[in-house]
Amino acid sequence: MESKNPTLRRKPTYFKVAAERWLTSSTRGECNPTERALWIDLLALGALYGGIVEVPAFKVPGAGKPNFKILAQQLGFDEKLVETTFQLFETYGKLSKTYDKKEVKFYYRILKWEEYQSPFLWGKLRKPRKKAGEDDVRNNVSSPVSNPDIGEERRGKERIGKDIRGDKIREEKSGESPPSPQKTEFFKLLQSLSGPSYPFQEKEDGQVFDLFSSKYPKVNIIEQTEKKIEYWRDHPSALRAHKKGPRTQLVDWLLHEAEYQDGQK
Repeated sequence: MESKNPTLRRKPTYFKVAAERWLTSSTRGECNPTERALWIDLLALGALYGGIVEVPAFKVPGAGKPNFKILAQQLGFDEKLVETTFQLFETYGKLSKTYDKKEVKFYYRILKWEEYQSPFLWGKLRKPRKKAGEDDVRNNVSSPVSNPDIGEERRGKERIGKDIRGDKIREEKSGESPPSPQKTEFFKLLQSLSGPSYPFQEKEDGQVFDLFSSKYPKVNIIEQTEKKIEYWRDHPSALRAHKKGPRTQLVDWLLHEAEYQDGQK
C-alpha cells in the first residue's frame, strides 16, 4: 500500500556539510561525539522540512514543555541526552524554538540553515556548474506585498523578468489567451488549500507554472503540487513557521524535483 507521507514518495533530500568547515568548526569543541552525532541527525530531519524539527509538547502534566520521547526513539538516543543536547544547542545558538499552542508542539529552527543547503537550492551556483535559468526561477516569481515573509526575502532583488535562455521574459497580459487546462488545474489546486491558506495570485503563480513548463518539462507540475499541498495539509503550521513564504516553498519543492530529474539522465 502506498504511503501517504509525501516525503517518502519524492526524490532523496540532501543537506550540505563541507569537510573542512566541519573538521574545524566550533561544534567540535562545544560538543562531545554523541552530541555531534545528534546534530547530524537533526540536519537530516531539518532537510526534510526546510530546516525545522518538530517536537510534540506535553499536554498534561507538564503542559507547554517539549516531549523528546518520540524523537529519541526515532533517532536511537537516550531521551534525557536529547533533552539536554537540545538545550545545549539553544545555548550555543544552533537552534531556536517556537511553541504552537494550537498544534501542541514545538518547532525548533536550525539557525543559519542556508549554510547547509546546496548552492543549487539557493541560486548561488558556481560558474562551471551553472545551468541557464536555475538561479532565475525564483527571481522571476514576484511576490505579493501582503506576504511579509516573501517581501523580506525579496527585498532588494529586482531581477523579475530576467533572461532564462537569453531573451527577456515578457509578462503575460491578461486576456491575451485563456490558460491551458493544466494551468487551470494548477490554479485550482492552489486555491483549494483551506485553513492557513495559500496566498494565491494568478499573475505570480502563473509565472511559476510558465517557467517550470518551459524550462523543466520533465517535472510533473500537477503531481508535485498535489504532494506539496498534501504536506501542507498534514503540517498546516509549516505555512506560518517556515521562514519562507508558501510560494517560495513551492518553488523550492519543484526545483528539488527538477534537480532529481536532471540527475536521472
